[in-house]
Amino acid sequence: MGMSFVPDAEELNTWGRGRRNATQSLGRFYAQSGFDRQNAQIAQRFDRRNLAMQYKQMRDKIPGSFVGRGLLNSGLYGQALQDYGTQKTQAYGALGRKYQQMFGQNRINTQNAEQDYANQMGDIANSEQTRRQQLAAQIRGY
Repeated sequence: MGMSFVPDAEELNTWGRGRRNATQSLGRFYAQSGFDRQNAQIAQRFDRRNLAMQYKQMRDKIPGSFVGRGLLNSGLYGQALQDYGTQKTQAYGALGRKYQQMFGQNRINTQNAEQDYANQMGDIANSEQTRRQQLAAQIRGY
């Protein structure tokens, strides 16, 4: 029986299967990542809307609590408005940070998945190249 100087069918199949699996995994990741990002964007819009409504209701109530007591022209009313503004700014800041972290994590996960894909494809290419070099060496030595 003669020596084969080309990769056998199983080797070719293994390399092809590895490429296909790596590509399929990356495609699945992109689909899930896009779905997660879209859901987070929708949640962010709802959270911002709800926060706006909550703070509008709070703002609308502030004068009433001072008018009934005759304190509308007092420094207490001004302080209440200032406290309201501070709380609102802090709430929007916290909400912004929450979603900034979520979207940032999504970007990191994407970069990691792309690096994993590149590594897998590189490993397969290296394996194939090494095998072909071995076969070429056999041909030269034959």
